[in-house]
Amino acid sequence: MKPRFLAFVSRPEEAADWARRLPDLTLTWAGHAAFQPGMLVFTPRRPGVFLEELEAEHRRSPFSGVLNRREKYVIPACLAARRLKLPPAALRSAPVRDKLVMRRALGGRAELLREPPFKISTDLFPAVLKPRFGFNSRGVVRVEDPRDLVCQFRRQQAFFRRLRRPDSACLDFIVEPWIGGTEHTAETLVVQGQVRWILLSDKLPMKAPYHVEIGDLSPTRLGEADRARVRRAVEQAVTRLEIHHGWAHVEIKLEGHQAVVLEAAARMGGGTHEELHQELYGLDRARILADIQLGRPLPPAPAPQGGAAVLRVVSEALGYVSLPGSLRDQVEAAGAHLLWPERPVSRLVIGPPYGYKNTVYEIMARDATPEAALEKVREAEKRVRLFKLPLPGALYFLGCRLLRGRVPLDG
Repeated sequence: MKPRFLAFVSRPEEAADWARRLPDLTLTWAGHAAFQPGMLVFTPRRPGVFLEELEAEHRRSPFSGVLNRREKYVIPACLAARRLKLPPAALRSAPVRDKLVMRRALGGRAELLREPPFKISTDLFPAVLKPRFGFNSRGVVRVEDPRDLVCQFRRQQAFFRRLRRPDSACLDFIVEPWIGGTEHTAETLVVQGQVRWILLSDKLPMKAPYHVEIGDLSPTRLGEADRARVRRAVEQAVTRLEIHHGWAHVEIKLEGHQAVVLEAAARMGGGTHEELHQELYGLDRARILADIQLGRPLPPAPAPQGGAAVLRVVSEALGYVSLPGSLRDQVEAAGAHLLWPERPVSRLVIGPPYGYKNTVYEIMARDATPEAALEKVREAEKRVRLFKLPLPGALYFLGCRLLRGRVPLDG
C-alpha cells in the first residue's frame, strides 16, 4: 500500500505537479479553498474544524507525512503535523511566520507599526519597512527617516490592503534596522532539528529602495571562512526559530565578518529556486521532503555540477509590455533558456510603488562557473527586444486595445 501524505496546494496544476513527482505516494489535498472533491479546507478562523476532519481521515487511513512549499500554509501544515503526531516543519508556528516574533527571536531589533504617528528613535534609520505577515518581498522597502517611514507605510499598507490574504494575515507592519553587505540564500535541510544540508547561493543586487528580487548565482562565490560564518548563523537561526523537520529557506546578509539572518521560512524556497536546484544539483526537493518523513536514509549533500545563474527581468511602475514572438529563440541564442512565460504575451505590468506583478520574463543559464553563467543571461537580456509603454502611454494604449477586447490582464 502506498504511504498516505497530506499536501497543501492552491491550484489544480500544483496538485498535478506533486502527483507527477511523487507517484509512489497517495496524496490527499488541503488548502484554503476546495477545487476538487474530497479536499480538506483550512479556515484560519476555525482551525479546529479542519483538525477534527483531519483526525477523522487519519483514523480511516493513517497519514505518514505532511507536504507544503507555500508561506501561507506554513501555519496549517505545522498544526496538521502536530495533530497527527508527525514531525512538524517547526515546533512553533509564530517564529517562522510572524516577522516581528522572528526578528526578536533572532536577537534583532524591530518595532511594530499600526497607525501613525510613530514613536521611533532616529538611531533606527536607515531602516526596512515590511509587512508583519508578508512574503515574496511584497511591500518591503528601505526608508531613510521618520518622514519617509510614514509616507511609505501609508503607501504599502494601502497596497497590502488590496491583496487577497486567505491566511487572514493582518495589516500590521514592522520596521527594523537596515543591514548592509551582500545577500545570500541558504536552502537548508533540517532533520529532527539538526541542519544536514546547506545549499548556498548569492542574490543579485536589488535596486533600492524596493526589495524586488532579480536573480541568483549558484553555488556561492563566498570563501571558506565566510561560508563557515553563514553556516553558524543558519544553525543558530534554526535553533532559535525551532525549525524542526524539512526544508528551510534562509536569507542572510554578510557585512564584513558578520553574518546576519534576515528571515527564515519553514518551507522550501519558491520561484526559480525549483529550477535552480534541479538544474545545478539534480535535486528534487519534494522527493527529499517526502523521504525524510518516511525515515528513508538521507544521501550525502549533493555537489553542484558547474555554475548557474537565474535572471528575473522586472518592470518598474506601471507599463504595457509586449514580448517578441521569437523570445525563446533570442534567449537560447545567448546560451540561456527561458523559464517563464511559456509563450510570449502582451500584458500590463505593475511594479513598485503601485504593485508587485512586474515580472516580464525569467531566464536561466548553466556554465562551468556562476560568473560565466551570469554573462550568458546578461547577453540574453541584451538580445531580447521589448515593446514597452510607460504610464500614461500605457493607459492610453491599453484603453484602445481593451475596446477591441484584445488585452489579457494577467500581469
